[in-house]
Amino acid sequence: MVAAYILIVWLAYYAIEGIQDAHAFHKAYKANDFDNDVLGLDIHVYKVLQRLCLLSSTIMLMVILDYSYMITLSNILELSVIQPFISNGLYFYTRNKLDSRVYPDRFSTTKLKDDSSALIDVDKFNVRLILFILGSTTYVYFNYFM
Repeated sequence: MVAAYILIVWLAYYAIEGIQDAHAFHKAYKANDFDNDVLGLDIHVYKVLQRLCLLSSTIMLMVILDYSYMITLSNILELSVIQPFISNGLYFYTRNKLDSRVYPDRFSTTKLKDDSSALIDVDKFNVRLILFILGSTTYVYFNYFM
């Protein structure tokens, strides 16, 4: 049951992250003031720090509940693989709602140009969907059938 709560918290975080990014980048593009910096650091640094806080909390919870190391590591990997589908999808959807000229395919958008400074950029909808299916099915399998 705890695995379901962990999954729900991570999915909610990814959804909020995608929507938050869409509003921030829409505002920056609209103001023609897009430098990708917050307090002098690239915005992706803050995203990594947020994820690390949630990640460390999740790992501590799993250790306290005596999850095996393999299950803990596989859960973290699976939750990471699920992220692009939810976060990027809601980013594209929200950006389209804010400006209908941007990302016309909404959630299922495949970016044609790489405009991100992120180190890993999953830009094709099919890749995001496959990763989501693989990540979520293995998460369920490892937590409920092993």
